[in-house]
Amino acid sequence: MEQFYNQQNSYMNSNKNLNQFNTQIFFLILAIISLCISIYVIEGFKDLARNPYQAKHSQDELHDYAVFASTLTTLVVFYFLYLAYQNYKNNNNNSNSIYLFVAIVIAIATLIRLINLIHTPFGDETANEIV
Repeated sequence: MEQFYNQQNSYMNSNKNLNQFNTQIFFLILAIISLCISIYVIEGFKDLARNPYQAKHSQDELHDYAVFASTLTTLVVFYFLYLAYQNYKNNNNNSNSIYLFVAIVIAIATLIRLINLIHTPFGDETANEIV
């Protein structure tokens, strides 16, 4: 009987691990989508600089795309911050504490970037040079 419970517990743990892997894959796909949108925005700026009167998108449209890409990136970063916290909570060692610290710093930087994009008027070119 004990062997049955051990097998059942092992099966539940493997399902939990599979769900975690699937969630990580989902968030990595979101990161790739965000990267593709960022590349598209940069290409849009290049098109706008080359041909301002016949460009596909206006600066405002490109700004909206940049905000969307930054929002996706922020969601991804906060998910991986959550994972770093879970790792630190489950196994409190030096490596996991460094991983958590770095994840916190990256989350703060990403959040600052998102807030900067949202609240900076798009006419201020210096604030929006990097997508």
